[in-house]
Amino acid sequence: MISTISSQNNPTLKMIRALQKRKYREIQSAFIIEGERIVEESLEQAGEVILILATHSYVAGKDEDWYGWLQGKSIKTYLVSKRIFAGISQTENPQGILAVVKKQESSWEKILGLSPEPFLLIIDGIQDPGNLGTILRTAASAGISGALLTKGTVDLYNEKVLRATMGSIFHLPIRQNVDPQEVVDVCSGEQLPLVVADPRGAQPYFHWDFTSRMALVIGNESTGPGETLRRAAREVIAIPMQGHVESLNAAVAAGILIFERVRQSS
Repeated sequence: MISTISSQNNPTLKMIRALQKRKYREIQSAFIIEGERIVEESLEQAGEVILILATHSYVAGKDEDWYGWLQGKSIKTYLVSKRIFAGISQTENPQGILAVVKKQESSWEKILGLSPEPFLLIIDGIQDPGNLGTILRTAASAGISGALLTKGTVDLYNEKVLRATMGSIFHLPIRQNVDPQEVVDVCSGEQLPLVVADPRGAQPYFHWDFTSRMALVIGNESTGPGETLRRAAREVIAIPMQGHVESLNAAVAAGILIFERVRQSS
């Protein structure tokens, strides 16, 4: 169903504006994705799309096949002017399309059941949206079992996080707002060793067997991993540094460590 919205005070537009705040995303259990690539990714990967908002000019620039493909999805679609869209967009150069999507959260059972040798990523307190999005995109590209975001980590559905993931959240099982002690308890019960990445660690990362079942912990950009996870660690690993550099950007470090599993498995 395709409708036109001509008033900025339309209830649908008010709902979309409200979802720009974490409080309302949690109340509505929904979030916004913006941009052609990630919207089409959500539709292709069976994300539960509630509605689509697009400009008249965006739709006019598409061919009949695309228009028919969109209609075949049976999703409420609203068309607005460029001016109205610009007033609701969260990007500097809007592409003219966004979607409201139902939140999706994976269970522990789903994440652990994907592989007999699970490789979990525990993200503990990352604050920068770009870092979190990049880490999740890297994790998805390496085919890890899933990612757990502890309480205090930046919101998964922050628009900057989503932009940095480039749609990878639809390919990676993720669970957020997990208590660190819950991580410790579940990993202990599943015999998944916690391996904590920390610049202060004495063990070079390449000495650990990344092909075995494990849970890799990436901590806060400034303070590192929390004490609960550090105390429960089977091993604390580090990336050896040269010169006067003490540590790497969290997303860069995560990428090196995640792909060590790929390297060792080759």
